[in-house]
Amino acid sequence: MIAFFSEPRSHEEYDTALLRGSRAVFHGGKIDASQKSLIAAMHKRRRTIAGFALLGLAIAAAIYVYVLTFDYTKPHGPKDLAIGIACFIFCPPTLLFTMCIDCEVSGWGGVFWFSIVGVLNAAIYVAIGSVVDSLQRKAKPEKLS
Repeated sequence: MIAFFSEPRSHEEYDTALLRGSRAVFHGGKIDASQKSLIAAMHKRRRTIAGFALLGLAIAAAIYVYVLTFDYTKPHGPKDLAIGIACFIFCPPTLLFTMCIDCEVSGWGGVFWFSIVGVLNAAIYVAIGSVVDSLQRKAKPEKLS
């Protein structure tokens, strides 16, 4: 990484230099328009990936609330089957929970298991967000001059 500072800078300018990677060279603290657009694109990329991660966590949390409030004493219908299949499609780490048949969902054990499921699901959604972001960047290349 190359970052030259002629005088002490604010944390924002230092972070900008770190985010820019090897192309950040400052003389007198001036950032030109192309650098600003590239930094904005990097922030958009991180927001996209972070948004997908939060979506993965939210899906896992919604499934936890559904499982927590599900009444197992009633007979299962086609709606319950559809919701169960959707849970496995949108949150594949819930398959890990099938190994723990005797675990109580409402106790600390359930919170522990679903926190693991949530982190794994967020990691899957981060990978999906990275793929989506790379496809968006291929469709619309940035100008680096």
